[in-house]
Amino acid sequence: MFAKSANPHYEARAAALGQAVMNQILARPFDIKSDPDGSRWRCDEDAEAVQKLGILSPNSIPACSSPLVADAKSFNAVEDYMGCWGAESACNADYRGSLAKLVGNESHDYPNFSVDIHVTYDKATFPDTTNNDRLYKRIDVTVDTGKFGRYDFTAYRSNF
Repeated sequence: MFAKSANPHYEARAAALGQAVMNQILARPFDIKSDPDGSRWRCDEDAEAVQKLGILSPNSIPACSSPLVADAKSFNAVEDYMGCWGAESACNADYRGSLAKLVGNESHDYPNFSVDIHVTYDKATFPDTTNNDRLYKRIDVTVDTGKFGRYDFTAYRSNF
């Protein structure tokens, strides 16, 4: 009975960590190949159509990349967060590093926690008439508190 009294405390901490990580991810560009100067154009767009609108763009706009667990040293785009962060023993696959690499000095507030992040393209959730399968990325964040449970968070990042 005493152990269950800690559940609300860990739920609140998991929610705070999950929301902080999700906000961090959503603040990044949709794709590493997106326009780094303010989304004047999007990866996968038709360069000629963009230029006809008077928007400066490369003559060939790069295609969006496929989300993969990368060895990125910094967080430049949504997919750079993919993998498991925390104690290596808590991560089953795609271990990326300590929680401190993900959330910095705040990690000391979350001992024994791990965060698992997956990013995939999702073409089924939103109606679309452009026939572009890569307009939305689904971001799934799972915060594992150890013996106090796992908590899931999901958000979408659009290519706009």
